[in-house]
Amino acid sequence: MTTDLHVLGSPDEEIGATLRLISQARRSLAEARALPDIRRVIEVASVAVDAAQRVARLAQAQHAAAEVVEAANQAANDAASVRIEAQARAGELLQELRERGERKVPGHGTSQPATSLGDLGVSRSDSSRWQQVASVPADVRQQYVDETKVERGEVSTAGLLRHAQRAVDHPAIAAESRRRMRGVHHILVALPGYRPESLVAALDQGERRALLRAVGQLPAWIEDVRHELAVHRVSDEG
Repeated sequence: MTTDLHVLGSPDEEIGATLRLISQARRSLAEARALPDIRRVIEVASVAVDAAQRVARLAQAQHAAAEVVEAANQAANDAASVRIEAQARAGELLQELRERGERKVPGHGTSQPATSLGDLGVSRSDSSRWQQVASVPADVRQQYVDETKVERGEVSTAGLLRHAQRAVDHPAIAAESRRRMRGVHHILVALPGYRPESLVAALDQGERRALLRAVGQLPAWIEDVRHELAVHRVSDEG
């Protein structure tokens, strides 16, 4: 995928070129499976955002027709929405790598080879931002884009995160988190009752490898749990 977008002359021609780039980015995102491919979509979408915003500024400076300026602004928002979806997919993929034990997490050991953010060519700030975007439900992301377009505002990642913060139902999220954590508690309490040979035999090879990685991470996690229990004054003697 190329990110080159040369000045073609008239605003209409530049907008047309930008729209083609946006369409290409959408197709590439639908086909992307690996993080490098998704990063390229983010880069292409960013180029398209910058190009469309430049056209809008030039059109305004040249007192072009209002519909030309509007078309350029719409193209910029379309490109920004593609970038947001690519960032969300990148964030989801980083989280999946972490859950499978394939990505190093500072302060946590692993018995299996893992990849650092540096190895992936991803900065800490990008990783954090992409995972923040991924944490926003898809319907909330779409709502933000739709509302911003109707209001003729500027779609951006920062704007999405501000919108999501306002839209968060904190009591509902807290209740859901507590419900899930209690479910984890029930599983952990029942875990010693499962025969290891039965557990391993029930899994396919990929699940067994994931289990092996998880088992390697358990000692450090158990120590963290013991620490938290001590904070709450719970001990073996008590």
